[in-house]
Formats: sequence, C-alpha cells, structure tokens
Amino acid sequence: MGKEPDITVEFVSDAIDVEKVYVRSFVEYSRTGHAAQQQTKLHRISLIALIVSSVPAVLYFISIAQDWLRPSQLLVVSAIVVPLISLGVFTNSGPKHLALKMRQLAERLAKSPAARIAFGRHVVSVESAGFRIVAEHYETLYRWSMVTKIEHDEDATYVDTVNFGSFRIPNRAFNERVTQRQFMDAIEEKIASSGFDISTRILAYATAKVAKCPGCGYPLARLVVLRCPECARVPTLDDFPDAIHTLDRADT
Repeated sequence: MGKEPDITVEFVSDAIDVEKVYVRSFVEYSRTGHAAQQQTKLHRISLIALIVSSVPAVLYFISIAQDWLRPSQLLVVSAIVVPLISLGVFTNSGPKHLALKMRQLAERLAKSPAARIAFGRHVVSVESAGFRIVAEHYETLYRWSMVTKIEHDEDATYVDTVNFGSFRIPNRAFNERVTQRQFMDAIEEKIASSGFDISTRILAYATAKVAKCPGCGYPLARLVVLRCPECARVPTLDDFPDAIHTLDRADT
C-alpha cells in the first residue's frame, strides 16, 4: 500500500493575518482553561464583597437620615470607599474584561518585532504524522493528538491546538485543486480517528496529579473509564482545565 498523499496549501502571511491569529488565540485563552476559571472565581468573590459591603453601608446612611445614629467621619468614609472598591474590582474582573485585555495584548504583540517571524510564505500540509507548517523562519509539526478542532469564518480557516494556539489559513490559500472544504474534511477525519481525546487526557492528568472527583472526592487515578465509580460523575475540562496540556505518551 502506497504512502497516503498529503494535502498541501500555500500562502503568504501579511500583517493582518498575524494580528487576527494573535487575537483569536488570546481571546480563546481568555474563554477557557485556568485563566478563565480563576477570572470567573474572582468575579464571583468580588460580587459577594460588593453585596456584603453595600448592605451595611445603606443601612448606616438610613440610620443617619432617621437620626438613629450620629454620623462618624471614619464610618462615613468607610461606608463609601469600601463599596466603591468592591464595585471597581467587580467591574474589572469579569470574563468580558479579561477577553478585552487579552485582545488588547494580542494587538500589541502582533505589532511587535517578534511577530515578524510569522510573516512570509507558508506551506501547510495534512500528513499521516500530523499537521505540518513550513515557514520561512520555522517549521512545526503538530501531531494529531495536539490538534483540538478546526473552524472557519468568512475570511479564513483556523486550526486550534492544545496550547490554545490557533493557526490561520486565509481563504486565498485555497483553489480548485484543494478547496477549503476538502482541507477541513481531511483534518476533521484525522482528529476523529487519531486526534484530540479529552477523556484520555483527563484520565492521564488525574493519574499524574493524583486528582480526586470534584463531586465526592473519590481518587480518580488509574481509572480506565472517565466516570467516578462512587458518584457516577463524569469530570470535564471545567473541573480540570490544565488537563488540556496532557499529551498521550504514545504520541510524544
């Protein structure tokens, strides 16, 4: 049986391509994983702090207005400052604010000298070994166990990997010989047959970190099936976001 033919596309990456791929990667990072989980937790804590600090402040000012209490400069200042601080933290700690900060950071990095390595001609191949990128300044092979998904919009196709990275292939790279649909179908087939398997990664992570079930605390190490034998809970990436970085040993 002969070697499986590769699907290859070529294009020249410009400044717009680089900026868009940076923005997508950073915004994707802000939506998922450990950073997003911590940001959501901080947002909830700041909301609780805002409520807890606002209620006594409102009651205190009502008491002053009704002449139940005499105003104290220290308490008046505290009743104003503490809720304002809590409101500021709550306003600036939400997931949307994190996504905005990530977008701004991505736009700055895309204009930095270091980003110029991503400029120039690219040859992208779908191979048996993985998803290969050959550029003027670097060459990278992402094994299929590292490729999580492929998506597209009206301008380009995006291949996402386990480190929240995205590789952008503009529509101008496709032609009658290799269409966008053919390219996407080839990668989706590879992912389905030998690619990203989140169950395997969570199991490997649970064994490596001696993790416990988030529902009942049962040890998840060395399980064969991703289901807690005690409470029947099936852990997800929301429970163990760092598991996305765990690669199958057979593929490394």
